[in-house]
Amino acid sequence: MVEKELRIGVFVCDCGLNIAGTVDMAAVAEFSETLDRVVVAIRNIYTCAEPGQNEIRNTVTVLTEEEEKQNTLSQRHKAPRLMMGVLP
Repeated sequence: MVEKELRIGVFVCDCGLNIAGTVDMAAVAEFSETLDRVVVAIRNIYTCAEPGQNEIRNTVTVLTEEEEKQNTLSQRHKAPRLMMGVLP
């Protein structure tokens, strides 16, 4: 079994004075993008509400589909070289 590389999504909630009124949420999202393995950092108002939850689901779906497409293309690229025994 091939172990997948860890990929992290950061969804920054911009709601309310308790959070957004105290913390610079734009800076949190921007900093998150610089961290290893973070593939997406999104600011959202009311992440806990249905629209925010839908955005998380949709983002995960899109990123998963992109990863599967990359894996398929990668395997197609490697297959002829594997058959010829020249893959490093």
